Amino acid sequence: MLKQAVTGMTKQERITTQAYNEMTKSVAGSNSIILNDVQGDTTINNHHTHTHNHSDADGKALSMRLTPRPLLSDRQAAAFARTGKLTGSFDLFASVVAPSQYTFAVAMPDTSMSPVIEKGDLLVVEPRMRPADEDIVLIELSDKRLVVAHLVIDIAGRMLIYQTGRPSEALDLPEGSVILGVVLEVKKRFMSAAQARRRVDSDYRP
Repeated sequence: MLKQAVTGMTKQERITTQAYNEMTKSVAGSNSIILNDVQGDTTINNHHTHTHNHSDADGKALSMRLTPRPLLSDRQAAAFARTGKLTGSFDLFASVVAPSQYTFAVAMPDTSMSPVIEKGDLLVVEPRMRPADEDIVLIELSDKRLVVAHLVIDIAGRMLIYQTGRPSEALDLPEGSVILGVVLEVKKRFMSAAQARRRVDSDYRP
């Protein structure tokens, strides 16, 4: 699965905003990412993507480029979608779907889209994409809570939303709310990156 962690860190569980910015300013067109941890400080090579080569049914080579994107908290996600600026520290998330430098990941906050999207699933979101009818979108409500919903745009251009986990007719987009981005991809996650790192035992063998 392409959900694997790309940090490779040991002493430091999360990457800082400064380190991430240095990584994304690296040489364009490079095809690998190497993150190392030296005395607790994250140092990053000037490569920021990793290309996986596969073959299709006819044996033709296929190339999938993994791009590290920030995995953000709700508050970080809202700020990044609005301003394009990152704050604090965060994990990295590898995705083959990252159409811009502003693509980010965030965890599904609740069960309102179950069974299509479950609480804790990772959502890859693109804030620089104009929302369209039938998109799944990330919305910031007026009280700053984040919700995920199907978007419906009627022939008059009115925006409505509905959630699969809360059966009801489509409702008007709540007043004061903002669509932060379009959900491009959903990935299942059974434990956090931090939990996985804590449970790894180098002495264990199956």
